[in-house]
Amino acid sequence: MPIIGIIQTVLQYQRHNHNPGIQSNFTGTYNIYLNVTDNLNYRVQSNAVTLNIYSQPTVTINPVLVSMTVGNTQQFTSNVAGGLIPYTYQWYINNTAVTGARNPNWTFTPTANGNYQIYLSVSDSLGEHAQSNIANVNVSSVTLC
Repeated sequence: MPIIGIIQTVLQYQRHNHNPGIQSNFTGTYNIYLNVTDNLNYRVQSNAVTLNIYSQPTVTINPVLVSMTVGNTQQFTSNVAGGLIPYTYQWYINNTAVTGARNPNWTFTPTANGNYQIYLSVSDSLGEHAQSNIANVNVSSVTLC
């Protein structure tokens, strides 16, 4: 079969996202589509897709410096930002996970004197992780008079 001719088409494309300055580090929701024009000036537009960009989760805890006595309690609170909810939480004392401490806030009740480092690890629903700042807790024994 003889070759009658070769059709050569040069395609150009242009992206549209209603925000020409979009960058991957800008959080938000974007609708994106392509306009394609060939060398004969035929144009076609793609289907629109929605792109959700989330920031990395971050977490801080308070208070950060505590002095207390054995048997007393100290409430720690957290502030989580970024990522995609829901979050999962795990509190740690001296790099050991605290059994059952899986809430955004946690109450520490020491049973022995010593110095403790407390922090919170958070994961978002996309599997991204963040570790909080460290709270330093100095626990002393009750002094009898």
